[in-house]
Amino acid sequence: HHSSQRNAIENRFYSVMNRALKKDRHAALKIAADYPAGKARDDFIRRFISNLADLDPQLALDWIADQEVDQYTDNAVRQQVVTRWSVKDPAVATRVAMKFKSADARDQSVRSAFNYWIRADFEAALKFVENLDDDGLRGVLMTPLVTKVADRRPAEAVRMAMTLQDAARLNALRATFDTWRKNDRNAALSWLRQLKD
Repeated sequence: HHSSQRNAIENRFYSVMNRALKKDRHAALKIAADYPAGKARDDFIRRFISNLADLDPQLALDWIADQEVDQYTDNAVRQQVVTRWSVKDPAVATRVAMKFKSADARDQSVRSAFNYWIRADFEAALKFVENLDDDGLRGVLMTPLVTKVADRRPAEAVRMAMTLQDAARLNALRATFDTWRKNDRNAALSWLRQLKD
């Protein structure tokens, strides 16, 4: 009984805060920042931040950086903001996610934003990856690109995969082969035989 009463109060607070966000987001953020610490606060922040991210994703990230939250909540919230941002502007969202300090939040968020970018503007996403200095990141982001290219132009996908190092190269080649095998089994197998020779 107590918990359903508490949920009702939390839900009411949440909807009031969302209305406040639309009217005066800085006042709403001040109130949200004063929410007493604990699990209820973390849950509230995770729900609240999505709505803020829709209005102003950069403000959402700046605000969470100033809050005392555990690492799990911080990562979850950053990923949420990037996902919302990716829908509107995946190129910016990808670059923002690359600056995250936590490796968990960074890797997951960059991957997610980049997948939106591939769908929105494949050529721009490809150019971005080709110009990356960070080999590790280039390897991670090249795999979904290669997979997409493999669908239509498998030979080009192989060429792209070969520009990568070690494990990244292997992953990209495997992704290419899997896609190619689904589309044209014989061609894929004859390519594999050539590779062995």
